[in-house]
Amino acid sequence: MRTLTIKKTTGVTFDEGWHEVVMTKATPGKYAGGEGTKYLDVFFDGFPESLKLRVHEKFNKETKEEFAVLNLYRFSNSGIKEVLEGTDGSMTIGIEDLPENLIGNKVNVFFYKNKEGYTNVSEIIAPAVFKNDLEEFDEAGVERMKSSCESRIKKYLANDPAENSTPDPWD
Repeated sequence: MRTLTIKKTTGVTFDEGWHEVVMTKATPGKYAGGEGTKYLDVFFDGFPESLKLRVHEKFNKETKEEFAVLNLYRFSNSGIKEVLEGTDGSMTIGIEDLPENLIGNKVNVFFYKNKEGYTNVSEIIAPAVFKNDLEEFDEAGVERMKSSCESRIKKYLANDPAENSTPDPWD
């Protein structure tokens, strides 16, 4: 006798567009070639491990601060330990960027279809509803952010659709 394993459906959808997800696992990595760019793979509750968000480190040319991975922590309200006000009105946040600090927190991610018809996750994210010492995102603020991000995502996808078979330009 042979067996066949059938996975239970979770009610999740892979429809294109925004999805509020709960992060269940985050795994750091580093590319072997070139400059050895670091990245963070993030997995979601109710979705298979084949669907992940990969966020690559990106650095501000002037301040040399990393912002892409840290914005994932910021917009998911994860690992924020201190908020300091600068003399020029700017705010500086201290983030404990351990991958486990993301677990259980929510963020909005954008699903799109690649040229093979598979669902990918854009590296550009939006917050879920939250409030902390730095900022607050209510439903209207989340919708404004999603709209702004979606414009950037669609511009990226339209620029070179032949290259968009992976979740981001680094893969």
